[in-house]
Amino acid sequence: MNNFENLINNQIQKDKQRKATPFNKEEFAKKMQERRDHLFTLAAQQIEKTITSPSVYMDYLNMQSHFHQYTPTNVLLILAQSPHATEIRSFAKWQENKCSIRKGEKGFDILEPGKEYQRDDGSTAIGYDPRCMFDVSQLKNPPTPIPQKQYSTEELVSAMVYKLPLEVKFIEHNGVLPAVAYSDADKSLTIQKEISEHELLEGLATELCFAQLAENYSYDRMELNFPAKSAAYMLCKKYNIEVSDTSFTNDVNDFFDGNEPNDVKGYLAEIKRTFKDVDERMEHGLYAQQQEKLNSRNEHNHVDR
Repeated sequence: MNNFENLINNQIQKDKQRKATPFNKEEFAKKMQERRDHLFTLAAQQIEKTITSPSVYMDYLNMQSHFHQYTPTNVLLILAQSPHATEIRSFAKWQENKCSIRKGEKGFDILEPGKEYQRDDGSTAIGYDPRCMFDVSQLKNPPTPIPQKQYSTEELVSAMVYKLPLEVKFIEHNGVLPAVAYSDADKSLTIQKEISEHELLEGLATELCFAQLAENYSYDRMELNFPAKSAAYMLCKKYNIEVSDTSFTNDVNDFFDGNEPNDVKGYLAEIKRTFKDVDERMEHGLYAQQQEKLNSRNEHNHVDR
């Protein structure tokens, strides 16, 4: 009993000491700023690695395609701190899902949007706060992974051309011309007949990204080649479409040469935006197909009754 008495009294004494120590807002703000500064420095260091190595740039594209809900800055931070991460959440979010972190595991920080604040020039901006995250591989009892949804070629092609704002032309098979080609002059896609399913899927992914970029920039195929193929690569990775040619990554150094880290992040954000614009239309197309199947099934069941 005495042992429990001492234990309880010691805990009460510790609690009193904690209460006696006032919360120092300035010290807290200073520590948070140090964490922010460290993360921005880490992101800048990862940018340097990413834009000077074709293989690291491809690692970045793979990570951005997988974590497409995160900003390029956060994807760079994930790549720098947990390059094999597949599913990340905060400690509290994992707990909500009845998952616990293994003892001794250390989290890593990303930047979450915080409160809006006013700059010295009067303009407003969004502040960013560090948030500690843990990967699913750090859990004691990881949940059963949800298998990635697999789509047929027919489903993917239908989704790619869903509400397509381009004219589509078909020509006889020609070994000289690309399997799929975008023309900015008449806003059209030319598709060769009798090409393979893979040629069609990869060709559509690539040319749709060229077309998407052409909506916002003066169309110069050479200038847009690197961002378009980067966005198309991410699109293919998301939908398990094999990418037959990744030689565009060899141009990573030339494309980003001379740019400051913030400018690089701007380009990466534009590449991601291009990917997302095409992807969102595809997702709407896939959803529309699911609804059609559901309605058809319901009508069939109604007739059977």
